[in-house]
Amino acid sequence: VKEFYRESKRLVPFILVGNKYDLPNRVIPKDKGVILSEKFSKMTMPNFKVRYLESSAKSGKQVNEIFETICREIKSFKIQKRRKIKK
Repeated sequence: VKEFYRESKRLVPFILVGNKYDLPNRVIPKDKGVILSEKFSKMTMPNFKVRYLESSAKSGKQVNEIFETICREIKSFKIQKRRKIKK
């Protein structure tokens, strides 16, 4: 995450997605995904929370919700950015 922001020199919102939601024995359990997203939140933009969501490409569970969430995050980010520019 730090490398991404350092190399891109841009602040952009993002979400952390855990795949294989349909499997009972996942490599990374939900609680670890949440902890990782909280850690990423501290590395990114001030006042921005990295969300952790889980999905299953196989069943399609939460795939649409993930795209809707990132679209909302981008819209919110753009609105906040415009407000800062106007000040």
